[in-house]
Formats: sequence, C-alpha cells, structure tokens
Amino acid sequence: MSKIIILIFTFLIAGADSFNFTELRYSDALDRTIELKGEISFLQNGLSIEYKQSKKSLHLLDEKLTYKEGEQLIALDESKSQKIIQYLEIIILLRNSDDKLLKSMFDMEISGEKTVLKPKGNLRYFLTYIELVKREENLKEIKLFLKNSDHIIIKIADEIL
Repeated sequence: MSKIIILIFTFLIAGADSFNFTELRYSDALDRTIELKGEISFLQNGLSIEYKQSKKSLHLLDEKLTYKEGEQLIALDESKSQKIIQYLEIIILLRNSDDKLLKSMFDMEISGEKTVLKPKGNLRYFLTYIELVKREENLKEIKLFLKNSDHIIIKIADEIL
C-alpha cells in the first residue's frame, strides 16, 4: 500500500520538488468535506507536507513518519501511522511515473486528460480506484476513492520555486 501511494504522487508532479496544493477530504461517516491547503515537497527518500492554516505537518523520510502540530511532535498509533504512510507512498509512486510498477499494481484506463487506476492485489481492499487528471503533461489532480466510501481529492496549484 505504501508503494502505491508513493507511485501516485510521483506521477502527479514528476520533475518538481515543491508544490502548493488543496486537499479535499470527504468523510462518509460524517457526511462532511474538509478543505486543507498546504505545500508538498518531494525529498530524496520521502516527502514533506505542511498544512499552513492548521500548522500541522507530516514528514516521511526513509519509511519513517513524523507528525507535528506546531512544534509539538505527536505520537500516532501503529494502525493510523501505517494508513498515512500508505497514502503518502501512493503519492510518491504517482510522481515517479514508473509505468512498469504502475501496471503491476493497477489496471489502467486512459481517456484524454484522465487516467483511471484500478488496484490489483491487496491494495484493492483499501482503494476502489484512483483518478488522475493531467493538463499539458502535468498532473493537476489526484482523486482517491476508498473502500469505506471516503474520498480524497488533491489539486496541484503551482510549483514553488
């Protein structure tokens, strides 16, 4: 699952290091959407996400996750930590655009600017599908549809120079 998250985000923004983004999270249980804005930076062996307004940050480096609120380090239980790592790894995977790895993990349907990835293997127990939207060869949106009816939409705004 972690490798899938990395692959997805890598596909999204290959070539750049840092981007502004908007994340929309829909919770079926709460019947509510939360909007978060932040900055994502891709690192040699991971990534860093900072949510500016809430002063929260996630850092994945060498498969180790760190979560902070302000300057305070927050401990996450193992289950929650693994879910977040999987999500971040899908993002990294998409950014890297490794077609061979993507095809081994997903069935792919491409139609114009939209690519739909349907998971194979154990990932299908977590994800229903992923939809990617590219404009002028740049990944602009990632939509993750989860098995529990929740979904996450990531809209990439612009590269930070």
